[in-house]
Amino acid sequence: MPQGPGFAFTFLYYFSLSAFITILVTVQGTNFSWQDGFPYQVGTLLGLIAATFSATSNRSTTIVIPFVGRKKFSYQLEQALEDMGFKHCEPRESALTVYRKSAVRSLFSGQIYVQLDEKKATIHGRVRNLKRLQKIVVPSTND
Repeated sequence: MPQGPGFAFTFLYYFSLSAFITILVTVQGTNFSWQDGFPYQVGTLLGLIAATFSATSNRSTTIVIPFVGRKKFSYQLEQALEDMGFKHCEPRESALTVYRKSAVRSLFSGQIYVQLDEKKATIHGRVRNLKRLQKIVVPSTND
């Protein structure tokens, strides 16, 4: 199962990007210079806010969902992913199935990796997609 960026890396990425953009816009759009402290204070504050929000919803995580009926659960999972706009893109014969949205939409939603074992499904993707998927997919209790 591939591992995506966790909370720390995602936080650092969004913090540095949003702080830099905020500092740049503040210096270019106002009378403040690069030597003034105000653009850096605003950049740090907005960077922390943006990074906290983004890292909580965009980090990668893995969930494990137990099930009893493999066929029923597999069908239910496939339907839920299709309802969310994901299509499988790897051969179903492999142990790992990859789902992604269309080319442009996949830039913002990432991919979902599914590995079906004997009694459980291991699903890896962005936390916001997995939370939504968990609400839709109820663990199967019978065939």
